[in-house]
Formats: sequence, structure tokens, C-alpha cells
Amino acid sequence: MVMDEEYNIMYNAMKSRGGFDSFSAKVNSTGKIAALLFVNTMERWKSIKDGINSRCYKGYMPYLGEDFEFSRRRFLIILLYNTILILSLFGVEFL
Repeated sequence: MVMDEEYNIMYNAMKSRGGFDSFSAKVNSTGKIAALLFVNTMERWKSIKDGINSRCYKGYMPYLGEDFEFSRRRFLIILLYNTILILSLFGVEFL
């Protein structure tokens, strides 16, 4: 997202200066954008890294690989629990 924003700024700046008018200008401008994009991203890396670390990113996205199996017993226990919870919220006393 940061690189895309940076790329759009540089592309619009070069396009407004006629950087993509001819084939040789396109090649030259593309090379300049690639180099500047790399340099600017490395300069902004500290703030990017701080943002990633503040969100507790560990380098991977942990996903559980468990398959869900429907169980009538589990469904009835959850239904009973929710019924007791709702009735207790409305002030119905049990035993």
C-alpha cells in the first residue's frame, strides 16, 4: 500500500513532465521510478517496521487447520446454555 502510493506520486510527477512521451523516455522513466521507489521504500522502512511491530505481526498469519464437525450434542448444549443465559437476563429464577 505504501509502495503503491509512492509509485502513483512519482508516476504522476514524471507524466506531468513528459516522462512517458517516447519509447526511450518510457524506458528511462521506468528505470528512474524503479530505483527511486526502492530507495524511498528503504528510507521509510523504519516507520513501516514500527507500524508492523505495533500490530504484533510475527512474520506469518497463524490459521487453525481444524475441520468443523457438526455435532447434535454440541448444538443442544449450546442451545441450552443460550436459553439459560437469556432467561437469566430477563430475571427468570431457576430452582
